[in-house]
Amino acid sequence: IESKGDFKLNNTWSWGWDGTVASDREFLSDYDISNDSILTSSVHTTGLSGRNYANAQVIHYQTQEQGESQDLMPVVLPYVTANYVFDEPVLGGELALDMSAYSLRRVDPDTRFAIGTEQSHAVSRLSWRRQMISEAGLVVTPFTELRSDLYVAENVPGATTTQTTKTDFLPSAGFDMRYPLIATQGPVQNVLTPVFQIIAAPSEPNHPDIGNEDAITLNFDATNLFLSDRFTGFDRYEGGVRANAGLTYTLLGENGGFIRASLGESFHIAGRNSFAAGSGLDGTSSDLVGALALQLNENVTLGYQARLEEDLSRINVQEATLGLTFDRISGSLSYADIAAAANYGRQTAEEQVWG
Repeated sequence: IESKGDFKLNNTWSWGWDGTVASDREFLSDYDISNDSILTSSVHTTGLSGRNYANAQVIHYQTQEQGESQDLMPVVLPYVTANYVFDEPVLGGELALDMSAYSLRRVDPDTRFAIGTEQSHAVSRLSWRRQMISEAGLVVTPFTELRSDLYVAENVPGATTTQTTKTDFLPSAGFDMRYPLIATQGPVQNVLTPVFQIIAAPSEPNHPDIGNEDAITLNFDATNLFLSDRFTGFDRYEGGVRANAGLTYTLLGENGGFIRASLGESFHIAGRNSFAAGSGLDGTSSDLVGALALQLNENVTLGYQARLEEDLSRINVQEATLGLTFDRISGSLSYADIAAAANYGRQTAEEQVWG
């Protein structure tokens, strides 16, 4: 059964649902409807006002894996996120408050990922950033953040107690420097931008009694090279002092054609490294990450991104995409080759083709 609905309550609030439930775990894959290993169903309400945002959900997961117990799947009640941007500048910059909270429970603890039967986690992040541009065109953006966490967990495998309550206060600060170099040749514009970033934060707290529910997977690539925290969820925290450096290049041509390319690397300078083997970030220097996007014209786009060893000896992750658009007909074909990373849920190497 599949069902989806969205309803507008007023100019600010809306609500709806999006759900799929299957009585036979092989039905959707046998009929080429879906190859998802987990079906996700949710009921949600969302509020939008200017730059501010709030969302609340109830989420149910149903496994489609043969041999996997449904008792390992959590029910999330609720999952809440909110963002508020203050109207008035503070010290010439933007001040924002982000909040996230979830509470979930499952019948049995999951020993594969050391997650328990119940867990609640509330996070607030007060952040500030200010962009400054010199007469020479150098763009400098200092930023800082104060994060606070409250955890309550029960029956985490390997924990010393059946119930654990923890609080954390985690400050961080840094700056981002970019120097766009622009050259125009007739109708073609070239922009080459060196980027350097440094971030300082305390080491990630070691909480073996707290489960990692939302940050198990990790995909380090060119899109998150310059993020201050590269975990996919809030149950983990990227700590220590690190620097990120890279280059971006953009060529804008006639008739909507363009080339975008980037290449960069991350360096861990001090403090405990939060990442494990298979992440590409577990050493003093990271894997190289690069991306290339090419639009020949309005009909054809090509994309490629990769993560490879610093000495260029091996490609650990690569993905290629071809997109075609003709009038109202469009399609795409993608290929991915991903190395195994047991610490992040990939027990074996994977090759995927989809479109």
